[in-house]
Amino acid sequence: MESGRTLQRLRYKSQFEEGSLSFVFLNEKFQIFKGVFEHYLTNGMDWFWINLPVGGTDKLTRCQVRFIDNYTWAYKSVDNV
Repeated sequence: MESGRTLQRLRYKSQFEEGSLSFVFLNEKFQIFKGVFEHYLTNGMDWFWINLPVGGTDKLTRCQVRFIDNYTWAYKSVDNV
């Protein structure tokens, strides 16, 4: 048995980028997001298309993305502006 670091081959020619997004949902919109995440995106495992600002500009670019971890959320009361 050999010891040491193993060599891993790349599965794809280009590397994926990792980023973070935040959304602000009011009222029932968060419940809709949770339903889409759990059922339409199979608990966030499926790929989907979203328009994102890419390259440091405000111009939106259609990107194919997926969640790499569960989402996190925080509740902020609308009355606490």
